[in-house]
Amino acid sequence: LSPNGDYLLAGYGTGKIILWDIIKGSILNSTLDLHSSSISSVRLNALPMAAMGGRQSEKKEIGAVSVDANGIVNKLTFTKGMLWSTYSVETELLLDGTAGQILAMDSLPSFDDESGGTATMDNMDYHPSVNKIVLIALSSAR
Repeated sequence: LSPNGDYLLAGYGTGKIILWDIIKGSILNSTLDLHSSSISSVRLNALPMAAMGGRQSEKKEIGAVSVDANGIVNKLTFTKGMLWSTYSVETELLLDGTAGQILAMDSLPSFDDESGGTATMDNMDYHPSVNKIVLIALSSAR
C-alpha cells in the first residue's frame, strides 16, 4: 500500500504482479512475465523516483521492488502515460537467484525522503550522491 493510500501492489502465486488504483478500484498495470515462480514479497517505495535513480522531473512514477520464491529480485518503475491514465512498467534485475531464496525484504527510507521523514543531510558533509541512495534490506537462506 502506498503511503497516501492511493495505490496497492499485489503479488500472486502465479508470479503475476498487479498495480491497483485503490480509489477507483481499477488495475493500472498487470505484469505477467517478470517472475516464473510465486511472489513472496512486493513493496511500493515511499520515495520520490529520483531517489531510486528515476528522473527528477517525472512526477508520475511509482517505484517498487519484487521478490519471488526462487530469489529473483526486480526493481519496477511504473510510469503514467499521457493518454487514458495507463501505466507502463520498466524493470531492472537486482538479484538473479544465485543468492538463494530471499526470506525477507524491505525498502528503507533514504535521506531524501519527502514523506515527512526526519532524516536530513542539509548540514552534513556527504557527497550529493548519498541523497539518491535507497537501501533494500534482504535476508537469504544462505
